[in-house]
Amino acid sequence: FAGSRCKSIASMGDLRYFKKENKPKESGNATRCVNCPLMETCTYSAKKIYVDNFELGGHPQVSPYTLITDAYPVTTEALWKSIRETDYGKCVFACDNDVVDNETTIMTFDNGITATLKMEAFVRDGGRDIRFFGTEGELDLHEGENVIIYKKFTGETKTWKIDELTDDLVGHGGGDHRMLDALYEAFVKGDSSMNTSLESSLESHFMAIAAEDSRLHGGALVPLTNYRPD
Repeated sequence: FAGSRCKSIASMGDLRYFKKENKPKESGNATRCVNCPLMETCTYSAKKIYVDNFELGGHPQVSPYTLITDAYPVTTEALWKSIRETDYGKCVFACDNDVVDNETTIMTFDNGITATLKMEAFVRDGGRDIRFFGTEGELDLHEGENVIIYKKFTGETKTWKIDELTDDLVGHGGGDHRMLDALYEAFVKGDSSMNTSLESSLESHFMAIAAEDSRLHGGALVPLTNYRPD
């Protein structure tokens, strides 16, 4: 979106809640949801997240169900087997997880554009909210609400339904299968008209490494030249 390489990054965040000291006392010594007296009431119960949501109408071939079982198609029985036997059934407060549950990253690009990325575990509905701020208005995308809104500073606001602009939004908003389609077109049909490049992919990895470096050093500003040979 920026159309430019990243100049510097600062990032802050930590693993604040999903730690052993926050494990409910009522759970006793249970380390798996299926053995816990709070399985039916805990907000983070694996049964509620995977089995109950699936039985309430979850799509059988998308995340999170396809993450925890290789069964095809996904079934209730396969999900029960997974939460009994795999890490996906462990108590969120009794795991060896070291991934942050909140993070804010600020980026400055070579062309002067600035951007902020907020990653947050504590939301009811997953998905992306993207906001662009320009000289004549704002453009908002709310994936969970299925809308794109163009708010001009003068004039009428325009709204579009995302699912009316494209088809098949399953799998990261439809991105998963489109990447596979693009690879197929490139390797099998020799189509080189890709929407991205190796350079762009490398840049995003440099940015991720720099963001983690900054986070581990209390939000210090990290120049991308620390990682990228310029």
